[in-house]
Amino acid sequence: MTMKKRFKKSRLTKTTQAMIIQAVVESTMTFNCETRAWHKKEIREMQKIADQGYRYIWMNKKKGPALKQMEERQVNMWGVRRSLGARSLQAKIEERVLRRIGHVLRMENTRPTKRVTLGWYVPPVTPTPERKPRHGTLEYWRKILNEAGLDADSVEHLVWDRSNWREIIRKRTRHIEEWEGEQAKCHGNQRSQMSR
Repeated sequence: MTMKKRFKKSRLTKTTQAMIIQAVVESTMTFNCETRAWHKKEIREMQKIADQGYRYIWMNKKKGPALKQMEERQVNMWGVRRSLGARSLQAKIEERVLRRIGHVLRMENTRPTKRVTLGWYVPPVTPTPERKPRHGTLEYWRKILNEAGLDADSVEHLVWDRSNWREIIRKRTRHIEEWEGEQAKCHGNQRSQMSR
């Protein structure tokens, strides 16, 4: 049975239905997301899948297609997710990755997990001109930390203060959500100007 059939005559509130999407669809797509490197394209594709469900929940089933209703109400996907209390996958993935970074860096240096993750077991391989270096978890972590305005080489001293590290993660996820909201508003304004 498809999701639409399950939600078609549901008496659950819209926010509860959105929580089901997060618990079933998003949790499956982001299972163990903190242990691998992600490409922006992958996250965008997954977000599209989740957004289909959010649009269906948000729309008025008696007033036609969801995209048409969004256009009439001048609401974009960020606004739809916001009204349902859902955050973007980008914010959720980065939050979990930053938590994982803190967890691994707090480990003792003798722990195999830390040694393998940080590449202490394997010597660095010099890439040949005909072969590009493969971007792994460590390179992805560096990218996430740099985008958060943190120095990857000196971040280890920050993670030992757990409350401070949690606050850094909260600020970063808030920043992502605010940035996405600004981008969505700018995109919506451009579309409305073009339609005039």
